[in-house]
Amino acid sequence: MPSVIPAALARALADKLYDKQRAATLKVERLVVDALDADDEQRIYALIAELATDYATSEREAARIGGLVALAATAVALTHINIRPFLPHMVPPMVSALSDGESKVRYFACESLYNVAKVSRGSILRWFNDIFDGLARVTADSVKTVKDGADYLDRLVKDIVAEQAATCLDWYEGDRDDADSEPVAAVAAPRLAFSLDKFVPLLSERMHTYKPSTRLYLIEWIRVLDSVPGLDLIVHLPEFLDGLLRFLSDPSDDVRSKTQ
Repeated sequence: MPSVIPAALARALADKLYDKQRAATLKVERLVVDALDADDEQRIYALIAELATDYATSEREAARIGGLVALAATAVALTHINIRPFLPHMVPPMVSALSDGESKVRYFACESLYNVAKVSRGSILRWFNDIFDGLARVTADSVKTVKDGADYLDRLVKDIVAEQAATCLDWYEGDRDDADSEPVAAVAAPRLAFSLDKFVPLLSERMHTYKPSTRLYLIEWIRVLDSVPGLDLIVHLPEFLDGLLRFLSDPSDDVRSKTQ
């Protein structure tokens, strides 16, 4: 299948000069807008697939950065109205890049995910566990620019959770656990995009950390989730109470104070 990205644009996206990459993302936006105007979803899917596989997961650092910023530009061009069906192809490579070995890539993963989350809002919540897990690492990153970028993303995700976690329905049916067991004529009951039942086991596992910065991250998320009307976090307290009790003996005054 021929590339949907013109050769000159492909070179610019993988260029080591960030200014050239930024200019290239404007052209990517134009490609997406033109495809929307032509009602050509397949061209957009092909573009995203190429950005995700040939760029965002490339062996070359500059190409990975170019792919991430181009995916973010694609999200901006799609807008909240059109982005939802494309998210399953955009979010996973960005989340994976949060663990990249290069700090610049991790920073642009935070920036790109921020832009995608800002456009998609509640629709991003079906990847909450993956984003939460990635943020647990980069919010404690040793590189200040990465940590700052992670903090911006973390605040945005907290805002989205506070606003929509108890109300936003899951729109994606591709991995329903009960899909094979339901009668064909049955109408599946709606479910929320955010699930405490799926999140709390991950939270409980992460409570075993000894890093003060990660413990503070977890405490703050517990506080946010406990404040959301409609989310009954207290029901799950036995699953992570032991971890909180361990936090009370942390050497850090800040950790002990915020746990109390």
